[in-house]
Amino acid sequence: MAADGELLISAGMPRAARPLTAALRPDPAAALPAETVVAVLNAIGLDDPGAFTAVSADGTWRNGPLRGRHAARRARHIGAAARAAHRLERIRELDAELGVLARQASERAQARAELDTALGRIDALVRAAPRSADLHAARRVAAAAVNASHAQRRPGRRRGRERPPAAHSLGGGDDHPPRHVRAQRASRPIRRVSSAPSPPRAGHGSAARGWPTS
Repeated sequence: MAADGELLISAGMPRAARPLTAALRPDPAAALPAETVVAVLNAIGLDDPGAFTAVSADGTWRNGPLRGRHAARRARHIGAAARAAHRLERIRELDAELGVLARQASERAQARAELDTALGRIDALVRAAPRSADLHAARRVAAAAVNASHAQRRPGRRRGRERPPAAHSLGGGDDHPPRHVRAQRASRPIRRVSSAPSPPRAGHGSAARGWPTS
């Protein structure tokens, strides 16, 4: 293991009894020398239970005290054609992931724009809304107008309650009738009452008093 944590492989390991070179050979297009690749393959056993590091055809592997199994659908790192195919496959996978990320970024941008629009409308409503001081002042003005209206109605109601009834105003039982009634009474002609006594009724001394009798 390197100082920066990167894993390294050494070509100085002892040769396995049945090395991996029985199934694999160096790739001529590899960047490493063929001798280095052969030395590494010789240190790995193929179905060799006595090798320190070994692999098997069914995917099991052993590396010192570590053991495991890995099955791949096809070769990805062995052979130039396999590596090229795996590289293209990985590029397509990355393109698909980038497409998903781009769609998500577009959705987030649209949602952010909608939120900005909503915030702008809210800010406009807040700026257009009356302040609390204006509301309190409007309430005081409305209350004063209501009180003034009630105050104007009270004198009229009091005068209506104090007005005498119609029969009383016409002089019924009043020692001082209204002026127009006195004027009407004054304008009526005074009937003259005769001073002659009324004739007595029959049977009550009419003959004795000189009244003619029938």
